[in-house]
Amino acid sequence: MGYGPVPATDKALAKAGLSIDDIGLFEVNEAFAVQVLAFLEHYGIADDDPRVNPMGGAIAVGHPLATSGIRLMAYLARSFERHPEVQFGVTTMCIGLGMGGTIIWENPHCTASAGEYHGSKG
Repeated sequence: MGYGPVPATDKALAKAGLSIDDIGLFEVNEAFAVQVLAFLEHYGIADDDPRVNPMGGAIAVGHPLATSGIRLMAYLARSFERHPEVQFGVTTMCIGLGMGGTIIWENPHCTASAGEYHGSKG
């Protein structure tokens, strides 16, 4: 349990025709600290990258039953407002029995031109 966000994110990126470099913000649920570390290691993202959980993760703010997904979406929405240069963001979390879920979101506040990605290399 805890590694599920990695294959879920791989599948979501493939379906969207994007790479991890196209993602400018990440909200990774911290059900366990090692879950986030495994995600970051897999994608070669530094553990202090400011794009990851910029408003604090579940270890800092809590992990209430049945509301963590909503918190991830709300935090990403707020971060999109603060970062109009970012075109795409990800919410991802582990689910019981080793599964994971990932959604790629497009920033409605993005100031990028059509087809111009603003992720980690934007």
